[in-house]
Amino acid sequence: MELLNVYNQKDNPTDKTIERGKQNQFLNNNEYVAIAQIYIENEKGEFLIEESAKILMKNLSQ
Repeated sequence: MELLNVYNQKDNPTDKTIERGKQNQFLNNNEYVAIAQIYIENEKGEFLIEESAKILMKNLSQ
């Protein structure tokens, strides 16, 4: 289980955390989580694809 910090509309952290994947169910209006996407490209123009969570991949394949 991965926990995410919850932020308010002014980007200030709240005292709340939420489980990844459940943001839509438990976040109130004006509450947000920070997510980063990183792309790694080699000199051949190929991108590294890395699995971040097995549960995510399982849910995508259903």
